[in-house]
Amino acid sequence: MDDPTNGKSRDMATGSDDELVADYANNTAFEQTIWDLKMIFGEYSQRAGGVDWHTSITVPWAQAKLL
Repeated sequence: MDDPTNGKSRDMATGSDDELVADYANNTAFEQTIWDLKMIFGEYSQRAGGVDWHTSITVPWAQAKLL
């Protein structure tokens, strides 16, 4: 898969990209428009008294259907 920001490609099978960020989520929310789907990820925290939403990913519908 090509990364347009640095011109390098990454091998998904070996996970050789050191810039890949991993995070944890136990809650998800979805927002949709006619053009795309936004997936919002967060973690429920009893201390905070709710969900700490930390990441959102927006994909076009064609990619969402492939998921």
